[in-house]
Amino acid sequence: MKLHLWAAKEESGATFYRCTEPARGLRLLGHAATAGHQLDPETMDELDMIVGQFGNNGGRIMAFKLFVMRGRPFVMELDDDPFSIHPTNAAYHAWDENVQRNVSQNLRLATAVTVTNNHLAQVVREHSDAPVHVLPNQIPAKILDIPRPNNAKLMVGWAGSSTHEHDIMAARQPLSSFLRDVDVDVNIIGADYRHLFRIPQITHTPWDYNMNAYYASLSKLDIGVIPLAASHFNRSKSDLKFIEMSGLGIPVVASAQGPYRESIEHGVTGFLVEHDYEWKKYLRMLINDKELREQMGINARNYARTRTTEGNAHLWETAYQSVLKNVTFATG
Repeated sequence: MKLHLWAAKEESGATFYRCTEPARGLRLLGHAATAGHQLDPETMDELDMIVGQFGNNGGRIMAFKLFVMRGRPFVMELDDDPFSIHPTNAAYHAWDENVQRNVSQNLRLATAVTVTNNHLAQVVREHSDAPVHVLPNQIPAKILDIPRPNNAKLMVGWAGSSTHEHDIMAARQPLSSFLRDVDVDVNIIGADYRHLFRIPQITHTPWDYNMNAYYASLSKLDIGVIPLAASHFNRSKSDLKFIEMSGLGIPVVASAQGPYRESIEHGVTGFLVEHDYEWKKYLRMLINDKELREQMGINARNYARTRTTEGNAHLWETAYQSVLKNVTFATG
């Protein structure tokens, strides 16, 4: 069964990994999959299905409705829990009652829902009777071949959006205390959280929606830190930062929370922090031991090889084909 689908595309990392990349993977399998900004109503009947995220755009919501009214499947993609967002999250006020109402409306409208992990699948099941498919995030295989620069001084860093202040704050004190007293460079990629740290050697690299440029910035890190606060909201987060850094061979020190506890093999593909003092412990081990950094980077990259779009596009194919098998197409 050849799929002909359209996936909604926005300028964000979320839609890149949840719509654009899966569409590319499906094309590699021979399907006619397109990710775009605008959906032409006149070409709807040529599509087997539409895939979209929460769809706060009124025109897009109407397009989803029209498509479903024609007896065709709308697959809603969700990679965050919009019903448990923390007040310190920069997106908290953006996810107002109107947005949550749209999310709930789309969940009721959806023929099926795709999510990143089992916890988020359970959240969705509390709001929708539609089948839920768990499709973990994957990275493009080309990341594995990006060369790493030889920094004159070791660089430790973090990458993420402006929605992570709560996570940064959870590890700010031990990270600040340690990093300002060691001879390493520190770089924050994406949101500018330099003001939260008292580290003289800290720099900032702005977010770039050109993913190649983003990967190039990320590849400059020698050690990655991934703090994640303990919260119901974060249980729905994916392990994306870990697999991005792993694909580049960057060893990481991450909070032993949610997705990272499940994905990271402690001491092998990364270090998991249970207590604040362990940020210093594991970072010092990696900074002082080049052989450990290199071996952990190799182990992490080997794991990342199992998490590529090219190697896992069949998961999307299977999920979407199962949706189509349970849909009766409208005619006329």
